[in-house]
Amino acid sequence: MPPATRRSDAVLISSSDATRQPSAPTPMPMTEDAREVLRLALWDEFRDEQYEAMEMLPLQLRRQSALLRELDEHGAAQLATVQDLARRYYAVRHGSAPLDQGSTDTREILTALGRALAAHARAAEERFSIASSAYASVDRHVRAMDDLIKEHEEVGAAGGVRRVVFGYNQRPAGSASVDVQTEAQAGVAAPKALDMAIDPNEPRYCLCDNVSYGEMVACDNEQDCPHEWFHFACVGLTAQPKGKWFCPDCKVKLSKKKR
Repeated sequence: MPPATRRSDAVLISSSDATRQPSAPTPMPMTEDAREVLRLALWDEFRDEQYEAMEMLPLQLRRQSALLRELDEHGAAQLATVQDLARRYYAVRHGSAPLDQGSTDTREILTALGRALAAHARAAEERFSIASSAYASVDRHVRAMDDLIKEHEEVGAAGGVRRVVFGYNQRPAGSASVDVQTEAQAGVAAPKALDMAIDPNEPRYCLCDNVSYGEMVACDNEQDCPHEWFHFACVGLTAQPKGKWFCPDCKVKLSKKKR
């Protein structure tokens, strides 16, 4: 016996009604007070993440600067010793050295001169290493802050409500002025990072006539190069060149001199 047909009490829904989705609620506009609270919260987060690292950087640079001054003084004394030994050797070779002023054996003088030169070279290498380390520390902190700034900007853009910008395009050695911009309207394109306030007395380098920032390379034409240092991007470099390197202007000058 076939089962009895069950009567359906379901209400039929048209296909257009079935596919219709409930509309998203219209977001309520943020008040000025709420916007200010959000701005301060993001700034506090940014400050807390960078405070410890930035607090230690001046102390580290101060120690390195003190060590560089000490090595400079020591290097000056070593250079004076080298000059005295060189004059002594010249005088002995030409028979004009007084007998009461140390050894007259040229081999002993040359040995002492070689030791003094080696010590002076080691001190110069140590000074260069410390200076490079200080530069790398500052550059590393700047890059870390750049990454964090970018992260905050991306979070602000994804939220579609506001954006906090602590940005700058240049990275000079001077102090930065921090600015904050607020976007209350959803979907507004992200603003560009704000320029950093640059010290007008800060030296300018490179073909772009700008301050020092990021990775840079020095031109080996030290006497005549008008720019001295160049940003990698401005001269098409991605890594430090091996051997001597000359900027485009100096290459032209040197090629003309060889003709």
